[in-house]
Amino acid sequence: MSHPRVHPINRFVSFSALFFASVVAHGFPAQYADALVRAQYQFYVGDINGDGYPDVLAKAILKIVIIDFDISIPIALQPASPSFVLWSSSGGPYSLDAHPSNAVVNNTAWQANTYDAIFGDVSGVGSKSLVLRARIAGNPNFLITTSASNGQPQLLETLGVDKIGIDISGPGRSISLQDSSKDGRADLVVRVNGSINTVLVADANGLFSKPATDSDRIGAAWLAFCTALDSGDVVSAARFIHTDSQNRYLPALNSLGSAMTTLTAAWSNFKAVEIQPAYATYSVLETIGPSSNLHLITFQPVGTDWVLSEF
Repeated sequence: MSHPRVHPINRFVSFSALFFASVVAHGFPAQYADALVRAQYQFYVGDINGDGYPDVLAKAILKIVIIDFDISIPIALQPASPSFVLWSSSGGPYSLDAHPSNAVVNNTAWQANTYDAIFGDVSGVGSKSLVLRARIAGNPNFLITTSASNGQPQLLETLGVDKIGIDISGPGRSISLQDSSKDGRADLVVRVNGSINTVLVADANGLFSKPATDSDRIGAAWLAFCTALDSGDVVSAARFIHTDSQNRYLPALNSLGSAMTTLTAAWSNFKAVEIQPAYATYSVLETIGPSSNLHLITFQPVGTDWVLSEF
């Protein structure tokens, strides 16, 4: 009796690629975990509904296995996450259609190479969500997650300037999702021309929003500064230090070299002491070995932002 053999070809996969870890952090269902990553989407844009605003298609890559009995039998595999369309609504809120028709998916008006896909666990549930960043300035950007109940893609929010305070689309802009705040959820790190511009913390629901208060803006400045240190990026760190103080601190940071990336591991308990219109004082606990010392940090406002003056 012949025994079946499985042969992957081109973008085809073997059955071994179907299995993944059965235990996922925080109890997110294993069969749905990282489904958006595993779907290996290709992304397209086009005004398919004719309302004058761009629609976006995420097309899951078809995978096939070949089972070799006496004859070869191709079997199409169900994508880990289905193809979906983000429909515009004449300038209104976008909606996600997880069951677009074949006619929509195969429409020749779709244009490729228009979006970057960035993945990270913004909810801290053990499954990566997806940020779609438009390569064309002014096109919409989205945060997509996977439903823990049925594995379907869901639109968490449209990442517009009104929501997060900065346009992440277009050339010269790049983003990453990383847990800069060490709270178990990936934060949105935005770079402009290579330098860190802002770091937005994901809330308990995995949503991002621009800082709304002076306290929020000071916290965002401190987090962006620490993220720059963790990256060994003195140029970005300088953006969050007052120009009158840079000549005191930048030579020291440059002299640290790679050791700069270890600084923030010793810092914790960043807390407000006093916030006034012209300055703000915060404290941070520095722990090195058995010793802990409390340090005061001073911020100054520059326009609507805050930067470090003394630290």
